Amino acid sequence: MKYSTKLLASVGLGALMALPVAIPVNAAVSEIVVTARKRQENLQDVPLSVTAFTGESLTRKNIVNFQEVAKLTAGFEFDQNLDRTFERPVIRGQSSVLGSSPVSTFINGVYFNGALNTLDLSEAERVEILKGPQTAQFGRNTYGGAISIITRLPGDEFHFKASAQVAEHDQTEFTLGLSGPIVPGKLAVGVYGRSYEYGGEFRNKFDGRLLGDEQSDSIAATLNFTPTENLRIVARGVYQEDDDGMPAVGLTSPSENNVFFRTDNSEFQYFSGDLTQRGSDMFLGVAEQFGDAGNEIQRLGGSLSVEWDLNEAFTVTSITGYEEIDSENIQDISYQFQGGLAFPFIITFGGPDPVTAVPIAVGLFPPNVGFAQTQTFSEELRLSFDNGDRVRGSLGLFYFKEKNKADGPFDGDLLSKAELDTLYLPVYQRAIDELCATDPTCTSSELIILGSGAPAILGDISGDLSVIDPGFFGSSTENIAIFGGVEFDVTTALTVGIEGRYAEEKKSDFSADFTVFDPALRMVTSTRARSAKFKSFTPRFTVDYRLNDDSMIYGVVARGTKPGGFNGDSATAAGLGTFDEETMWSYEVGTKNTFLGGQLRVNASAYFNQIKDYHLTQAVINPFTLELGAAVVNKGKVDVMGIELETVFTPDAVEGLTLNMNYAYNDSEFTKGDDQNEGRLLDVGDDGIRNCSLGQTPEAILAGDPCISGTNHTAAFGSIKGRRLPLAAKHQLNAGFNLVRPLVGEADWFVGTDVSYISDKFVQVQNLAVIPDATLVNVNFGVSNENFRVTFWGKNVFDEDAISSGTRYIDVSNFFDRAFWVAPRRGSQWGVTVNANF
Repeated sequence: MKYSTKLLASVGLGALMALPVAIPVNAAVSEIVVTARKRQENLQDVPLSVTAFTGESLTRKNIVNFQEVAKLTAGFEFDQNLDRTFERPVIRGQSSVLGSSPVSTFINGVYFNGALNTLDLSEAERVEILKGPQTAQFGRNTYGGAISIITRLPGDEFHFKASAQVAEHDQTEFTLGLSGPIVPGKLAVGVYGRSYEYGGEFRNKFDGRLLGDEQSDSIAATLNFTPTENLRIVARGVYQEDDDGMPAVGLTSPSENNVFFRTDNSEFQYFSGDLTQRGSDMFLGVAEQFGDAGNEIQRLGGSLSVEWDLNEAFTVTSITGYEEIDSENIQDISYQFQGGLAFPFIITFGGPDPVTAVPIAVGLFPPNVGFAQTQTFSEELRLSFDNGDRVRGSLGLFYFKEKNKADGPFDGDLLSKAELDTLYLPVYQRAIDELCATDPTCTSSELIILGSGAPAILGDISGDLSVIDPGFFGSSTENIAIFGGVEFDVTTALTVGIEGRYAEEKKSDFSADFTVFDPALRMVTSTRARSAKFKSFTPRFTVDYRLNDDSMIYGVVARGTKPGGFNGDSATAAGLGTFDEETMWSYEVGTKNTFLGGQLRVNASAYFNQIKDYHLTQAVINPFTLELGAAVVNKGKVDVMGIELETVFTPDAVEGLTLNMNYAYNDSEFTKGDDQNEGRLLDVGDDGIRNCSLGQTPEAILAGDPCISGTNHTAAFGSIKGRRLPLAAKHQLNAGFNLVRPLVGEADWFVGTDVSYISDKFVQVQNLAVIPDATLVNVNFGVSNENFRVTFWGKNVFDEDAISSGTRYIDVSNFFDRAFWVAPRRGSQWGVTVNANF
């Protein structure tokens, strides 16, 4: 059901009747305290590029997720992807298609391993977007930037905060927060809860059901204990459940490929231009293969922060964090429906040409069924020094441990017979029945099913399915670091600082593939165990000069790293098991200013980044199973340059008016690098035949590969020098206003809008397929007072339909020819939100 305009209006008007007294109109640009350097500082005094939002500003703008935060932040890109678990935040163009993200999130200083868009922002006291390398202070995977969330701290005053939202597409959200003292001056507690649902907008052609539905329920509790004036203890715990359905994803047809035509078959054709959604028929995911496709996630987390003032100058801080995430993922990763629950294909020698190919087996493109558990533990111990004089500093130790288990019960045992019968066997049996009804090769006595590892060979396919190939995977990451910094006031206007972190990170993983000839009889077919250690030193140098009380200029030089790691089974079998760390030096200058007696705030920065050993992705084929996979490789050097501008203006001449405008320009270019897919495209680009006419890879030459037309992994890699980084837009622009004026008595009315523009970006380093530019317009209007706020709002009111994301993929129904999946952008949506605050 979709909520009608009448329902939205009735909810809002009912709340309006309860409004008692009004809030004051907007004042001048307010000061914001941030902790970007792990100490409290005024935003305008920090010699770093930081965008900060208070909890109150999030409420005023009706911001409920990080996609909306990104639209208002210069240099920050974050949009809807496959689903809420497949996130790739981008800061200053530092994108990542595969491998670790260069941007990490922290809640109260503790690393957060979950999905950003599932978080309850109503609990946030402040959200900080830190741009540029933050490795010196925050550690691993922050060389592009960091997202820091500070939650509300209960105190000596009772506080009640609640909201209710109703919107189109069956969207509802309810939040509740209660806090207050238990022992005044000593102990306070806060409890926060959220329930969110979204029904979905796009329909599945297979069964007509809605795709992309989302649900999150969470509860968090915070304990603030100050037994003495010198000792502060804050404990926080959170439990959250997410239940999302199959994402809305469309797959382009290989018939739309329009460049690099191949004459012998279409495998290496490619698409150039804007990828688009071609209507609702594009979204073909088989949503109910198991009756409950999608993601189910349970997250349990906690943190303990202890601050002890040894004296007026020295403070010891301990921050301990723990998080456990259990997830179940069931998806059709073909993004198609061809008359069956799994997708039949023929494995052949000689390529997909049915005339020359020699069939060797019949296989199934199975649905993805995964179970996983992640546990993280971290401890930070820091000694800080600040006596109010010219020198300040800190020294700290850090420990981090993450463990992952996947595919199978979390204790490492194999799937039970009941789990096999329930989750795997019916789907494979039904798929085989459909395949054998139309394919004469089913008369063979053997059938190969490609699973997570080596193929499992079935017996008589006319009987019950009694063979399956589940696998088990485990990994761990352990990071130990020492970090610190010192800042010195050279004069009352000039300050210099140096920070640094030395870290050692050890990564290990283990996998085992099992063949089950009978659910009660298990056999290990292959195992793998490996480990690697990565060491890094990441300094940061800062200098700032105060021109006067309202203006400063600053400079930053920083080094950041993104750790190396392991690739999957197919890449390992192809000789690409590991990849090294990615490194970057960043150079930035900026200025922060407050003009016109506090009415106008203008912050600007310019930066230049040099990246080495950039993490690229390339397709690989397991030479033993012929499974297609992807690998992360160190291929290339990149230069990135950009500028950012953020302004806020509250003119005294117009009472209650706030204007804001932000702009970011980011230009990236590969100065060195080559790519396997680029070589393949160029190889067929000259004569339409994949025949190594432009040369071969060194590995192929050493192996004596004869380079027969149609074989794999032989063409020389092609240069990508001069190409732009993928998933990084050149231009971002946001502009908006908010006007608050008296209505009647003590009540105010308000109206506001935000217009955001993001330019197009490439999906891969080939710079051919494009995610088009998009312009979004959001509006809000309503009434408010000291205790209540009613907001009628519209998002994407002009129904921008440019896709939000996409990447290269395959079409399993057309011999694995090149295709691209696209994620549609949510259309126009209207709703109403009621906030209460006492």
